[in-house]
This record gives sequence, structure tokens and C-alpha cells, in this order.
Amino acid sequence: MENYYSDEELDLKLILLYVLKKWKPILLVSFVGLLLGSCLSLFRMQNNSPESILKRLNKLEESDINEYNIQLYSDYKKLYDAHVAYENDSALMKLDANNVYTGNLVYSISAENKDIDSIGASLSGVLEINNNLEGLAESTDYSAEELRELIDIKFSRSDKSSLISTDNNANGLLSIKVYGVDHDSVEDIVNKLETLVNSTLKSIRGDYSGESIIKVQDSVVFGTDLDLLGMQSEETRVKQNILTSLTNAEAKLSDDEKMYYGYYYNYDEYFAETKSHFSKKWPVVLCVAGGVLACAWYFFVFLFDGHFKSEDEYRDRYGLKLLSVIDLNKKEYKGIDKIINGFEKVVFNDDEYLKSVLRSFGDKKVFLCTDNEKLKEKIGNEIRCFGTLDIDNKAVDELRESDGVILSSEIGKTEYKLIERQIEVAKRNDKEVFGIISIR
Repeated sequence: MENYYSDEELDLKLILLYVLKKWKPILLVSFVGLLLGSCLSLFRMQNNSPESILKRLNKLEESDINEYNIQLYSDYKKLYDAHVAYENDSALMKLDANNVYTGNLVYSISAENKDIDSIGASLSGVLEINNNLEGLAESTDYSAEELRELIDIKFSRSDKSSLISTDNNANGLLSIKVYGVDHDSVEDIVNKLETLVNSTLKSIRGDYSGESIIKVQDSVVFGTDLDLLGMQSEETRVKQNILTSLTNAEAKLSDDEKMYYGYYYNYDEYFAETKSHFSKKWPVVLCVAGGVLACAWYFFVFLFDGHFKSEDEYRDRYGLKLLSVIDLNKKEYKGIDKIINGFEKVVFNDDEYLKSVLRSFGDKKVFLCTDNEKLKEKIGNEIRCFGTLDIDNKAVDELRESDGVILSSEIGKTEYKLIERQIEVAKRNDKEVFGIISIR
């Protein structure tokens, strides 16, 4: 048999309309998915409730639980959570160490060996006295906790004098660093710190003899700060090491031990994670999945369905001329069906148009090939009708006496292979196929 199929592209609009017309079974499958998801959520809610878990724990033997492994996991979990919280909340960790403004305020201190450490302690603790930290926070855009991180004050001895000698002078450095994201705020904090240091110097002057305090650096620079970069890298390394230990400790826990830990060590967080309340996740997921799978099913049905789905296929597949489109079933669509079928924009022809088409063949002996009784009644005596053409049926004998045939097809019911067979029989008998009448 001759191959009538053309290399036509898939008509996306036709596929979409075909799938949309199946909205009722698709909706039914989605509803079934919704019910299954609801049942699953109810089961999980019941199975993961505190009461259910406690019953399961009470059934465990003492040998089923290793308290040491659970405690080890708990300790690492607390430590890791603390580092994560610090990293999320820390003003210092949020800075980019490669693009940061750093204010430097450095003082060189010289005093008697017995006094140098006391002076250094007084100056390095300048933020902790007289509510200086809170006062500084009120005059900046930072909180006291943020300033405690962003300001680094250190005192170090820079000489090798004996700590118990009272005869020698000693030297030291007071180093103040301020980190920030813009030049003006860092410079402002540095200036305020200098004021605090000078105020502290005035208050302790006279308590010591022979001291000398000189400012040797006062600057704000932008770029990479190696101290900050090192501190951030160390924090990240420590957190990663703790995470590795936490992962190893968790791997040693059985499912029963994890349940034991959750119930007795981490009650609130555990039952939030186990979804002991009704979850909308599974109803929604299975409802959507059901709808998607149903649509996919009808898409594949469309691809392998052997029935005509639109009048365009007569021309695209077989090059047939469409003579008329008639509505024999007189279906009245409502609601969603009416909207969907409205997209097809099918133009129906009335009875008079159909009869005029048939009369246009004049004296030619044209037979209409159809088994549809309603169509036969509508045509009346305009043209002779016979049944479906086949190789051995009686219609072939009548076909030989004609000049050609007109075929008929009902959308959604007539198969491609039937039309192919009728065209083949007509060609074998050297008869012309004048066109086709489409039935809806």
C-alpha cells in the first residue's frame, strides 16, 4: 500500500486542544492524587506524632541505644550550630577581607617596667570603662555588639626587660584597628577612639612616673586586611572540622538513636522537621503530579492515536479536498467544554450548501462512500450512496460504473487506515477521489 503519511510537523495547538478536551479525566486523576497525598500526610502526621514516637522508644531495649554516641553527636551539633549562628550574625564575618576599610591607630608607650603593663591594660580596656562602648554605639550606626567585633584593641610589650625589675624602662605598643565598609564611618570611629584614649590618658596621668605615650600611626586604608582574612579563614576551617566530626558522629547513629536524640535532646526542632502536623506538601505534589502524568498520557495517546482529530489532516495526510463540514450530532457544549471547543473555530455548512456541492458535479456519476445513516438521510436523492469501500465488497462493483467517489469521515471516530484503504481501492480501479465530507 502506498504510504500517505507526510512529513508534517506536530501541530501544538491541535495537541493542546486534544489534551484540554480531556480535562475531566485529568481533573479526576488530580483529585485522586490530592486524596492520596492527604492520606499520606495524615499517616505521616500520626506516625511522627510525639505519642507515636514515644511508644516506639519505649519498646526499644537498652542495648539498642548507645548513649555515648548520642551525647557525642549532641555536643558536636550544639557546637556547629553555635558557629553557624556566629557566622550568620557576626558583623566581622560579613565583611569582605579583600575589600575592607581598615582604620589604624597605634601608640608607642614607654614607662617604668613596673608600670608598663598597668598602663597598657588601662588603655586596651578603654571601651569597657564608663560605658564608653555604649556611648560610642549611640554616636554611630553600629550596635554595641557590632562595635565589639569591628574594633580590635591590643597591647603588647616590645622590649625584653625583666618583668620583676624596677630599675629599667619598658616599651610597648597599643594597636587599635577598626573595620568597616566605608571610609567616613571608619574614620569617624577612629577619631572617637582617639578622644577616648586621650581622655583615659588624662585620668591616669599622675598615677605613674616617667611614662611617655606617643601616637605613631593614624590612618584609614582600603584593600586586603591579612589579619581579618586570617581570622575569617580560621573560623571557616574550624567550622568545617566540626561539621566533619558532626557528620561522622551522625553516621554512627542508628535510626532508633536518631529518634531518641530528637525526642529527648532536641524535641522542638525534631518535631518541626518530622512534620508531626498535617503537611500540605504531599497533597499538592501528588495532585500536580497526577495532573501532569495524565496530560503526558494523553499527549502520547495523541501521538499514537489512529483517528482523525481535525479537518486539516485530510489535506496534510492525503491531499484530499474538503467539500463540506456538517454537524450531525448537534452537540451543545456548556461551561469549560464550550470554551475549549470555541478555540477550534470550526465553520459548519448548512444542508443547502452540502446539496449545492453535490449538484456541482453535474452529470458525472459520483458515489458517496459512507455508512452514516444520518448523512444518507440529509443527502436524500442528491447523490447515490454506498457503504465503505473494501477490496471484496459489493461497493466495488458499483464503483467501477462511476466516474469517482466522495469519501466521508467523522472526527474522532474514523481511523486513518479506513480512509487509506478506500483511497487505495479507488486508485486500483482508476477512479478519482473528488474530496471528503467531514462529520462532527
